[in-house]
Amino acid sequence: MGKFIVKIILTVVLLAIVGGILAHQYAIDYHYIIIVYKEIENHPLVSPMTPHLVVVMFILLSFIIRIFLESFEISISISFFTVLLGFLWGIVASHDVVIRLASSFMAISSEECLFFYVPIMIFNIAFCLDVYIFLKTLPQTVVIGVPVFLVTAIIYGFMAKGAIEPTWKLEHALIFGVYIAPIYPKAATLILKQHSTQTKQIAVLLEAEALFTLITTDVIRELRSSALLEITVWWYQYVLVAIWFIMGGLVAGFMFGYLGKYFLRKLYTQKYCAMMICFAFPFVIYSFTEKLITGLGSIPVAVAGVMLGMERTVLSKEIEVFLINMWEVVAFILDTVICARSAMLVGTYVLTYISLREYFVVLAAYSLYFVVRFFSFLLFSCVISRLGYGIDMKGMFICAWCGLKTPFSLEILASLYEKGSTELNEYTFYILGIYCLTHLINASFMGTLLEALGLTRISTPRQMNMNNCMKHLFVKREKTVRVLKEDRFLADANWPVVINSTNLRHPYRTQVDMEDDEDDLFLGYRFTYCPDCQKDVPQEPTVKEFKEMTREAKIRVLKAKKMSYSRQYENGMMSKEGIRLLNQAIELAADSKDAEIKVEDLYNRFTEENWCQRFIRRHLDRIREKKAGVRPPRTYWRRLCYHMVVTNRTYEKAMFLIVFFHVIVIAVDFYINSNIITRHERVEVDDSIEHIIQALNIVFALLYVVEFVVKIMAFSYVYVCAHGFRTYFSSFWNILDFVVMLGCSVQVLHILIFHSNETHSTEVMLNDRAFQVSNVISTLRIIRLARVIETFYLDVFVYIDQAYDSKLSFTYELGKSYATTETEILEMLPYMIDNKEIKEQISKKIEIDRAYITKLLGLVQKERPWIAITVKTTQAIRTILNAKKEAINFLKASGWIDSDDYSKLMGFLETLYQQVSSIRRVNPSPPKVIFKEVAWMAEDERVIEFLFENVTVKSFEPQEEVFTEGTVADGIYIVVTGLLIITYNPDPNILEALNDYGRLPVVDYLSGTSYEDPSVDYIVSGNCMGELSTLTGRSYNCTIKADLYSQVYFLSRGVLRRAMELSPDPAVGLECRIWKEVSVRIAVPLLLSTPAYQAFSQDQIKFALERAFVPDLSAFKTFTVTDVIEDIILIEGVVFDYNTTNYYFAPNYIPRTVQKLILPTSSLMQLPIQTETKLLIIPVQDVEEIEVMLMAEETCELIRSLSSSKCLQHTAQDQLKRRRRQKRGDLGSQSSSRGRRAIASSIGTSVSRYAAVCVFNVLSAGLNYLFTIGQ
Repeated sequence: MGKFIVKIILTVVLLAIVGGILAHQYAIDYHYIIIVYKEIENHPLVSPMTPHLVVVMFILLSFIIRIFLESFEISISISFFTVLLGFLWGIVASHDVVIRLASSFMAISSEECLFFYVPIMIFNIAFCLDVYIFLKTLPQTVVIGVPVFLVTAIIYGFMAKGAIEPTWKLEHALIFGVYIAPIYPKAATLILKQHSTQTKQIAVLLEAEALFTLITTDVIRELRSSALLEITVWWYQYVLVAIWFIMGGLVAGFMFGYLGKYFLRKLYTQKYCAMMICFAFPFVIYSFTEKLITGLGSIPVAVAGVMLGMERTVLSKEIEVFLINMWEVVAFILDTVICARSAMLVGTYVLTYISLREYFVVLAAYSLYFVVRFFSFLLFSCVISRLGYGIDMKGMFICAWCGLKTPFSLEILASLYEKGSTELNEYTFYILGIYCLTHLINASFMGTLLEALGLTRISTPRQMNMNNCMKHLFVKREKTVRVLKEDRFLADANWPVVINSTNLRHPYRTQVDMEDDEDDLFLGYRFTYCPDCQKDVPQEPTVKEFKEMTREAKIRVLKAKKMSYSRQYENGMMSKEGIRLLNQAIELAADSKDAEIKVEDLYNRFTEENWCQRFIRRHLDRIREKKAGVRPPRTYWRRLCYHMVVTNRTYEKAMFLIVFFHVIVIAVDFYINSNIITRHERVEVDDSIEHIIQALNIVFALLYVVEFVVKIMAFSYVYVCAHGFRTYFSSFWNILDFVVMLGCSVQVLHILIFHSNETHSTEVMLNDRAFQVSNVISTLRIIRLARVIETFYLDVFVYIDQAYDSKLSFTYELGKSYATTETEILEMLPYMIDNKEIKEQISKKIEIDRAYITKLLGLVQKERPWIAITVKTTQAIRTILNAKKEAINFLKASGWIDSDDYSKLMGFLETLYQQVSSIRRVNPSPPKVIFKEVAWMAEDERVIEFLFENVTVKSFEPQEEVFTEGTVADGIYIVVTGLLIITYNPDPNILEALNDYGRLPVVDYLSGTSYEDPSVDYIVSGNCMGELSTLTGRSYNCTIKADLYSQVYFLSRGVLRRAMELSPDPAVGLECRIWKEVSVRIAVPLLLSTPAYQAFSQDQIKFALERAFVPDLSAFKTFTVTDVIEDIILIEGVVFDYNTTNYYFAPNYIPRTVQKLILPTSSLMQLPIQTETKLLIIPVQDVEEIEVMLMAEETCELIRSLSSSKCLQHTAQDQLKRRRRQKRGDLGSQSSSRGRRAIASSIGTSVSRYAAVCVFNVLSAGLNYLFTIGQ
């Protein structure tokens, strides 16, 4: 409740601030509004509400026209029709008083319109940008948005004066070139984003160019306004003001951006609170910075918009779409109002000054502009082609063509007309005409241009993907129709109408032909007839065909990778930004010549640091080295100065605060006494303020002298001159401090001299040349503020490390998802590619990339373990929350919970999602926790405590061998820290034993489909090795050595055997659990190739294998497949089907048609096999492992008599007692356990085990039934 109240208060405060800003802004033209309303009231046919109705009418007509254009797929921009309507309305208004009074809103001040339009437009572009592509192309965008923009404006201004209107003043021509140069390519980018990845990047580049050109134009507009008001006169004043706009705007933008990110993170679960934050912030930032801070509000709004746009990744998909749609609607309304107002203004007032010649001049000006724009791109092509994603000639031509004009230019020219510049009427008409032509010609023929340049061609993988999707949808429709026809209430429906009404249009074809297949996109096998063997044999492909087959196979791999990334994202293993980047990499690879993802980009993200961070880090390292190089003096007082200056950070912070306050005093003094800026008389203030300022200057000068003396003493190791002065003047900053100290000293002397002489006035002192020079020197103290990095260098180090860790965490997430996908693709590769040569080629590339990325992940986990732990922890939390979300949706769909309960549960879940987003760092777990979290420990506290008491620690140096080929593992190793590398080369003898006897090669972390190919993999912390060798007693068939310094927990074979005796359960004991851990890695690729599991994802298969187990079958001769068993996978050894006598060699999937398996211990097995058979059994859901084994003992043939074998009955009792207590409650579980114990004790040892098991099963079923009735 408290949080909700806080959210309401914050929203109300933001609305109040916006309302106050709007009220203040409207107060400017309040007098004008009263005059307009009085004029309207005096007319009988026009009411005061009529202008508002006219605005609403224009907005409504624009929406109707837009819907019409989209319905009939007319590519003309809606802005053209809006301007046309406004222009015609203005012509009518110029001849009719009633219409002109009804259109009185066009006479509102342009400052008012710009106040609404500029922050909304800038924030809309910045917030909706693709932030990753924007940051990637930022240097390229800066070059296009500033130098290219200025060159275009200047050249176009000169050529407009020379070729279009020679009578124009040069100043006006240049202003016309600057104001016409900004672009707003909204209509063009919508078309560009629908095509290839290259055109998407160009679309983002154009949007960013629109942002920078608008900001640059706004800066020039403010500089021109200050020049008209005679605030700036000299060139250096323009430069200083521009620097102040940029630097102050960046700082203010970052401050407001962080504030907005804080609010958005706190309130992002509330849709309307997030909407109000995003809507209020542009006005708040623009007003505060425009009026109070920098004088220019566009730069802070743009910076804050980009920062809040980066926060879109923490928003839910629903809220993100809602905010983007909101900004599109707001931008559309404002564009409509601005365009209509400007067009009405031209039609009403400007058209009377325009002749027929001006209409042709507009065409010439339009053509000239795009020629100049393309020439400017060519001029800077050598720079922009090497930045960002690069750009070719086609891209530059598209960028030049998409220079659609912005309503911002219309509004600026309208403001020029307002101020009485009648000769600028032509400017207003020209820019309106160019605006119409760009939206009529450029936007309409954008698709034709892309088609002519060959950029509309749909890539083969997209065609293949869409063809498969369309076929899937049609098959789904046919199945649904067949099901509905069987419904007796729908049997007489008009099915032809149903079919025609549910036809989907193919996005990439004009007509959909169900008989067409995408097989023409694939290169199948061609066969030739052999006369000797009289068979069709595959014909070897030509070189060209082989290249096409290779590309087709790579396209299949890319498609499989995209599906894998999507599954990881849906399961919470990847963030929204991560899947977007990886999907973008896949699209780039699909459009490239090699059709391969460039892993070098991901490698660079692991190794490279931001250039700014790298520069600051090097600078701070030099500072640290310099401080370390200063030796402490020998004398006591000097050593005190040394500890105060060199080793004490408080001194540096105190001096920084002194300099900061001195800069404030200098600024106040400069404002009062200087007439450089305003060129007017001095500001009249009280003499007491003058005396206070002069006294403060004296105090600061004395402090600087004290600082100089203290530093000299601190640096004087033995001699003052040889050590103190030499060390002091070896630093640039100390030299600057010394110069400033001299300037301040001269200033103090002048103050004392002039105050001692009563005849000298303050005015004379200020005009003294020496005093002015010393005053200018003292202003150099402002540069000292740049040493804030040195003063707080430890804090800066922490911030840089946090920023680097944040980037590396995201990179680690990308790398982990990439490596996971590569592993999945390797397992599916034999079923995706038929050609052996192509498969080996692609497999080798994937193996190299996977091993490379895995090594990088291991290095990160070694050097910065908290990053890996944080990423893995957050991924695990998101996965669990996604599973809970699916469960809640299932409960809602099943009717178990109503809408109110559903909303409450989803609200709690959103709170948990918010907590996950706020996790910044998770510390690594202690070694004992890592030990306990090994999968085959299974929370068996007795076994865990025993193993941990007997564990030993081993260390391995880099390149030290842990296991060599032919070495038998002496136990199991659990990696705590470090990185180890596995190298496997297939041996023909080992492969022969695998094929003939089902004997697995002893290789850790190798799937069952990869034994025939060489492999290189890495073992990271938390992994185990030596399991299979310890269980089987066979030697290793690979080499494992440490790649980095590594520490492991070692469990010897003897300790493990004693632990297995503590957990002797034949189904879920320690040995069985270790076998299960080995078996799951082998079973996943086998099940992926099984028809029954082909529709399953890897995660779904792992969930199915979670209930599987590997029993001890040493006492079994046969194994019967009962109805409680869903599937069986042969992990090691040989079995054969009793009915068909078919042999199955490990690793293999046992078909569901098999009813009885013969094991090697049976006399029916004719093969001399020494390997013990291991089966991975997947029971039916909600069936316990012990129940499967109890039924197996009833139906299977055993080696020994039942009385001498292990007491499975009592094991079953313990297992069922513990597990069913958790599932059914303590009361039912305790009564069931007491009944079982009483029955088991009454049977006694004289009764046969078979009878005891039967009675036990019957009574257990009865108790379960009674317990169910009791519930």
